[in-house]
Amino acid sequence: MIYDDVELFTTTAFNGTLTRTGGWCTDDLVLHASADTTAATFQWYRNGVALVGRTDSLLHLAVDALGIGTYQVRISVGARCLLRTLVIGPDVLPVVDFGAAPISGCAPLRVQFTNASTADTLTSVRWDFGDGDTSATFAPEHTYTTPGMYPVGLRVNGSNGCTADSTIQDLVQVLAPPDAGFAFTPSPTDIHATELSFTSSSSTDVVQWAWSFALGIPAADTLPDPTVRFPEEGGSSPVELVVTNAEGCTDTLLAFVVINGQLSLYGPNAFSPNGDGINDEWRPVWRDLDPNYYHLRVFDRWGEEVWSSTDALLGWDGRCKGGAPKNDVFAWKLEARGAVQHEALTVFGHVTVLH
Repeated sequence: MIYDDVELFTTTAFNGTLTRTGGWCTDDLVLHASADTTAATFQWYRNGVALVGRTDSLLHLAVDALGIGTYQVRISVGARCLLRTLVIGPDVLPVVDFGAAPISGCAPLRVQFTNASTADTLTSVRWDFGDGDTSATFAPEHTYTTPGMYPVGLRVNGSNGCTADSTIQDLVQVLAPPDAGFAFTPSPTDIHATELSFTSSSSTDVVQWAWSFALGIPAADTLPDPTVRFPEEGGSSPVELVVTNAEGCTDTLLAFVVINGQLSLYGPNAFSPNGDGINDEWRPVWRDLDPNYYHLRVFDRWGEEVWSSTDALLGWDGRCKGGAPKNDVFAWKLEARGAVQHEALTVFGHVTVLH
């Protein structure tokens, strides 16, 4: 090691220090020499060789492109001097290291990212998930909603101002789910046609079908086009179809089969209440009426009510206000309501009594 006539004296007359600020990555690495007296002068050395003209208290390594090495400063006050040394090596560069799990799956795919990057001190990160979303969380979770292949990038920042980034192409694969769909016949249907044929209209990539019929027989099926019988009563019944494609992705469709009522009514136009046990009573013949909402009235030719009932199963025996039946033509009026759709109806008619 060569010095240019450096003489060192042990002294307590003054003191000096050598420190650094900044770094190579930020192009602001500066060495700071100082003394506890304003009378001090400075001379800088690099690897034992004097730096000509470098006599300021500051040495701008990055600006002057001096590079790494062993730096010394001679701090002099008159005939006395101090020598301070500082080894300047390269900045610690970050190393980007990250992973993800799972890296393949069906949309929507939730992926947990892990960060194993290193730096002198890791201060901040920025993720690019490849689908337009980013994150500054060190170990984020991200959900991909659109099928495709996605590159993932990570940029890390160290406390010394150094940064590094890395991108893994096609790291995450998001698979497309199938599309569930079905129809059934007859549609619309009613309580007199409750055996329904279902047909899957799902996407062509489907390889498995799982049907659930809450009120049907059978209650479940794996055929693409099953036939199911529902109860012979009105109402709504849920039907669920879960389809699966070759990649194991699924889609679910829930719909409701509505079984309509079939309201019908027929009023016989004659009867013979003669006690022979045949055709002795009269009442309208109905189907799908609400028995709790029923009012039948019979009138003579002058419009006087001669009989009435709110019992949907009770027939008229031809008697008029308790008197014996008589041959005549009578009018009738029925006010009722459907049992399924609860539609109200009013029906008029005529009936002939043949006694």
